[in-house]
Amino acid sequence: MKHWMAAAMTAAVATAAWAGPFNPADVPAEAAWFAHVDVDQLKATQVGKSVMEQLTTGEADKKFAALQAVFNFDPRKDLSGLTVCGTGNKSYALLRGKFDAERLVTLLRANEAYQATTQEGYTVHSWLDENKAKKKGPDKARMFGAFHASGAIVISEEAGVLTHALAVLDGKKPASAFKAPTPSGTVPFMVGTVSDLSGTDPKNAVLKLARGGTVILGEDGDRVKGRLAIETTDSATASNLLKVAEGMRSALLLNTEKDPRAAKLAGSASVALEGQTVSVQLDFPASEIAQAIREEAAKKQEKKAE
Repeated sequence: MKHWMAAAMTAAVATAAWAGPFNPADVPAEAAWFAHVDVDQLKATQVGKSVMEQLTTGEADKKFAALQAVFNFDPRKDLSGLTVCGTGNKSYALLRGKFDAERLVTLLRANEAYQATTQEGYTVHSWLDENKAKKKGPDKARMFGAFHASGAIVISEEAGVLTHALAVLDGKKPASAFKAPTPSGTVPFMVGTVSDLSGTDPKNAVLKLARGGTVILGEDGDRVKGRLAIETTDSATASNLLKVAEGMRSALLLNTEKDPRAAKLAGSASVALEGQTVSVQLDFPASEIAQAIREEAAKKQEKKAE
């Protein structure tokens, strides 16, 4: 059961004070990247409901039932929001939801390497991720977690990153000023941004021309709407990136016979140049995406049955 210890920490908070939409106050001002999923909002959408359908049948349902039995926690019902962010290799995760803290902390203490210290008025719990320890060694497998006063749980691989995250949540350190350029009428269920790609080596031709990017997805009635914005270093690079994006869109449109769904998705997208930024706007029927999820799930079940 020890391999469940890391999962236990992610679920270790009694009641969330609030959860859901992205809150810039959860992210430090210096974060190079972050991603947020509003789980409550996602579950209310057609796309989210089709995903939940797949998580309440067969093998998936059995796994969640086991999770419920051990931790008294079912993410399908109890997880409200998830934010991950970082700078370079330093990162942390922040979760909000409703959990059985007493049971989960008791399980966590069963970890032979469990430790607890006090930092900035918070109890910092520490344990070894045994799966990671087997691959990288125990010196690179220690995890840290703490319960914030707002009802959030914060988890990181570094104690210093964790305490800094707590200071940001307390308003003692500067938080992000990011404002999501949400498509009109849309309540986003996913927001993410990367402000610096200079230290990466992306394989995708589009990303090789990028400096940073932002993605936002949401649902408005029967439409999934989204915006992908890729920022470049100068206008010339942006013009080249626009050509690449338009070429990729045209290639998908020409592939209607082999992949009609991808072609239709490309047809719903519009590409635009805004200074040094290339943006892609998406507007697609939510019912079709939901149906695609169901069809893919059915194909996987058929292959298992063969």
